[in-house]
Amino acid sequence: MRFFGILFLVLFLLPLNAKAVGVSVNPSDLDIILPSVTNSHLNIKNISTEPIAVSVYSDDFSEQITIVPNELRLLPDEIGQVKVITNFDNQAKGVKKTNISVVAKAVNKRSFNAASGLKIPLTIHIGEKYWHWTAATVFGTFFVGLLLIGFTIELIFLILRSRHKKRHIFGHNFLHHHKKRWWK
Repeated sequence: MRFFGILFLVLFLLPLNAKAVGVSVNPSDLDIILPSVTNSHLNIKNISTEPIAVSVYSDDFSEQITIVPNELRLLPDEIGQVKVITNFDNQAKGVKKTNISVVAKAVNKRSFNAASGLKIPLTIHIGEKYWHWTAATVFGTFFVGLLLIGFTIELIFLILRSRHKKRHIFGHNFLHHHKKRWWK
């Protein structure tokens, strides 16, 4: 009986060493609002004591969601950054939800090869597309406005210069007056 008690204490109460890979991701969820925000970043940290290889991919919408880079190698306590790029240009207004999977495996083949991972919720809010003012459109609008102002001023000077003539561009000159002399 005493043998089984000691065996029980040794097997179940003493801590045993088991090494597994671990990964931490910041932020814990992503919200992307289209069309104003089209991408976001994830910071992935190796929290284990050995180097790991990390794979990052989206569960759904793999044609519209691109993750750059989708594979990383991280040393212990190293932080890597991945960029999540979305392209839902031809999609209707609405909300799309999926997960981004982050799977970590040990680089060393001799170590315990259990993979660990996380699922990061991704919510994409697709809104109305609206027109953006770019530098070229602002310059074009300003240039056309200046041209219209210039033509208006030129037309006013043309009308004022033609006041001396008996005939006007538009027919009879109803604004015709005799020119007053400065000595009168």
